[in-house]
Amino acid sequence: MENVIGLSVAIKIALALIAFAGARLALLFLDRKLRFDFKKWLGKANDQAVALYFGLRILAVCILFGLIIS
Repeated sequence: MENVIGLSVAIKIALALIAFAGARLALLFLDRKLRFDFKKWLGKANDQAVALYFGLRILAVCILFGLIIS
């Protein structure tokens, strides 16, 4: 029984990593398609905008991970 639980957890973690990589590639693809230079924006943006971006990014990854696990 423990083997089944361990395998299930391993599969869900693998799916979460695949989903995270897919989301990252999708964002990269969209940025390139829109010709948006993220590094340039990051250098010009104020601290509040950068903090909001990174905070919402972490929230999005947590939601994605939660949806995959459930």
